[in-house]
Order: sequence, then structure tokens, then C-alpha cells
Amino acid sequence: MANFCYLVGDEALKTSALIDPAFETDRILAEAGDLGYRVTHIINTHEHSDHTAGNGATKAATGAQFLIHAVDANRLAKVVHKTFSRILGGKGSPAPE
Repeated sequence: MANFCYLVGDEALKTSALIDPAFETDRILAEAGDLGYRVTHIINTHEHSDHTAGNGATKAATGAQFLIHAVDANRLAKVVHKTFSRILGGKGSPAPE
């Protein structure tokens, strides 16, 4: 799928937010590291699996704070969502903290 994932960083602090990490999380995190950024936040624009499939891997690798709108947060824990995330190559999405 041709979805966009964005890395938004603070140049002074060298911290960043990863928005909609769905696919190729290893590559995205390596790119952030190559640029000297530490991922401190994972932001999902909405709960569709093609935008969230990489949440689990990203959170495990970075310990980043997870952010999503409250309306969508409850949907991430549903079996259907986790199944689609796995089908798309992810490991499911973490529940909001």
C-alpha cells in the first residue's frame, strides 16, 4: 500500500514524532536514527490498520508515547483490527496508555 508515514522532529532537542507508522518500521526507525532523532511519540491520524500496523513494533523499539483520538482508541484493541494489522505485516497495535 502506498501510505505515507511522517517523521516530524524538533531540531534543537533531536526528538521526533512518527505519524502513522504502518509499514517498514525498521527502515523508518533507521532513517530517524541516521538523522540523529529519537522517536518519542507515535501519532495515529485514525485507527485503520493501514495506518497503525507498525505501532507495536515502533513502541517496542522506542518506548515512545502513543497518541490517538479517544474515539479511535477503543477500536485498536478489537480482534478484527489486530487481525488486519497482522495480515498487513504488523504485530497489532498497542492499547492507548
